[in-house]
Amino acid sequence: MTKQQRLFEHYNPIENRVGKTFFEELHTEPSVYKMYGRSEQLLYVGKAKNLRNRLFTYRRANMDSSSRKTICLIRMTHKIDIEICESEKKSTPVRK
Repeated sequence: MTKQQRLFEHYNPIENRVGKTFFEELHTEPSVYKMYGRSEQLLYVGKAKNLRNRLFTYRRANMDSSSRKTICLIRMTHKIDIEICESEKKSTPVRK
């Protein structure tokens, strides 16, 4: 089966929207992250053992091979909030 040709180039806008420094300053601690859309609506809540590794999966996502759900989430996200936790299993915030 041949791959469908695209009319528009796929690009990953998340770094431009939340900022390059946001990704550069990410820590590796367990955390809960919340992704928000343009008008501050909550889109997604996720948890991570290593926040840097987890959020970099969104930053490096290939728009040709990622799931539709992931592509849609990346394209809708304009802000990400983070809460550091004791562990991935204990989601009690330690600090923001």
